[in-house]
Amino acid sequence: MKTKLLLSILLLTSLYQVKAQDNKDLMKPRPADYEYLSAPDSLGVKHIYNIANRNTLSIQNLPYPIIFIHGLNSNDKTWDAFKNSLINDFNLTFGGRISTCLDYDGSVYTSNTNFYNTSGADIALYSTVNSINIGDFYMVNFDINNSNQYYPSDFSNNFSTKSSNQSAIVKQGAALKYIIQMVLQKTGKNKVILMGHSMGGLASREYLQNITNWQNDGLPHVAKLATTGTPHGGSDAIGGQVLGVNYNSEAIRDLKKLSIYLEGGFESSVSSSYFNSDVNCNGISNDGLYVTGLNQRNIFSDIDYSCVIGNGLSILGVGGDGAVTISSANLNLANSGYSNLTQNIFSVFTTHDNLTSNWYTLMQALDEPNNFNVAYGIDYNKLYYGFNSEQSTNWSYYPTDYDDYKFTVSNNSNVSISINTLSTLNLYARIVNNNQAQVGSIYSNNGTSNISFTANNLIPGNYYLEIFGNPITNAICGYDFILNSALSTNNYDTNYSLNIFPNPTNSKVSFDNSKENFNQVLIYNYLGQEVSKINLNLLSSNQEVDLSNLSNGVYILKFSNGEMTKSVKVIKQ
Repeated sequence: MKTKLLLSILLLTSLYQVKAQDNKDLMKPRPADYEYLSAPDSLGVKHIYNIANRNTLSIQNLPYPIIFIHGLNSNDKTWDAFKNSLINDFNLTFGGRISTCLDYDGSVYTSNTNFYNTSGADIALYSTVNSINIGDFYMVNFDINNSNQYYPSDFSNNFSTKSSNQSAIVKQGAALKYIIQMVLQKTGKNKVILMGHSMGGLASREYLQNITNWQNDGLPHVAKLATTGTPHGGSDAIGGQVLGVNYNSEAIRDLKKLSIYLEGGFESSVSSSYFNSDVNCNGISNDGLYVTGLNQRNIFSDIDYSCVIGNGLSILGVGGDGAVTISSANLNLANSGYSNLTQNIFSVFTTHDNLTSNWYTLMQALDEPNNFNVAYGIDYNKLYYGFNSEQSTNWSYYPTDYDDYKFTVSNNSNVSISINTLSTLNLYARIVNNNQAQVGSIYSNNGTSNISFTANNLIPGNYYLEIFGNPITNAICGYDFILNSALSTNNYDTNYSLNIFPNPTNSKVSFDNSKENFNQVLIYNYLGQEVSKINLNLLSSNQEVDLSNLSNGVYILKFSNGEMTKSVKVIKQ
């Protein structure tokens, strides 16, 4: 941290002077055209499902994909304005909508976290890995009923058919496990970024703070949590006062200030006015078990956090966004477990429903980490997008925006970096080793559009690429960068290509084995877990690796001959 302080002083001075087969899709079968069209609306019209082109491999330029989760009595459409901005203004790729029904059994009087096709299950996924595309961001939609009908809240008067997006937060967290798993498998990334609006922020926390929801390897695989207008401390300004919200629902039960869900207690204390009191969704109301509140649980500390607070209205004389007070929306104040969250808190003068379209503040909240311990992992020879944006005034080194990325050197190497940006934005870059000591010099674009430099003779270990600069007021300035490595000590011909020829039509990868004589290939899934080992025929130069027994997604093939290995990323779709 001392190095950042010194860099901030120097910068200010200069500127003012100038396992895959286990990841089964628990899915409710549906007609094929529902992958491309919505269910009929009240007039019987099916609408085009807005998703990236499935006929081509979409480009993904963010280090990790973002998953957006909507709030109470809402759906993925709440993000439409911001989605359009991400696509049109920031050149990001939309990977698709992931729909999940949370009241599939049709009864609001019982609750569970079972998945279809378990009898009486409350949760049913209506999307699969095959129905989304590789992209930079995805939208979750809980507003779907057990008849494959999208957005039933728009036209149904029967609450039992439109209760999914007003269901218990525990069920939302459970569903997120499989939604995250789906995105990880599709993109081949090992982490995601979660952004939740209103109750969607609590759904994200339910996933993170309940380890039973984590992925199969016992880790959450989340790089950042950003919340906007989330009632971390609860809210009493919701319910019968809001059109379409049923104040007897599970969601209202959980969202209230001092609720059992948030602050802990016994289900016997839950008011009988709600449809059920099964807060922990174990299928038994008033089971006599103490429910540990969300705000009483431990947090996963090795991720980046941010929160957005709306202050456009006043509730009982306390500033807020009309549904959530300032103190409740502040993750730091609402939960002592997040007391270290002091540097990424943003306030904006707007109302609750408008928070999801306030693109500028949302981009601030989604900014890359400015601390090495939560830096985003990056790979070689991959073009990435990053953003320089105004920081929160309580950031220790305000106004400088530090964006930290982590990479690994496996062999003694020279690593070259190329960064492209607007010539009007003064950016700086440097390499830092795992002991947070600077390697080489600090480089600047000096008013041009490019920074290019090489870090020579890096020994094996973890390193950080730090890109930093003072943001332009009221602007989000994008930059792109690429990391390249040239081995400086290698006894093998690094100019030789393995000549991989993926053939997605028959799920086989053809390759030329005439030079290295590889005798084995190990196949790893998106979590880095070995899923298959294949012994190769040394007598054949043209060989194939059969992937037909693996589900669609991204895999790493590591070819070995006992002396050297070559790794290749393959997309099966």
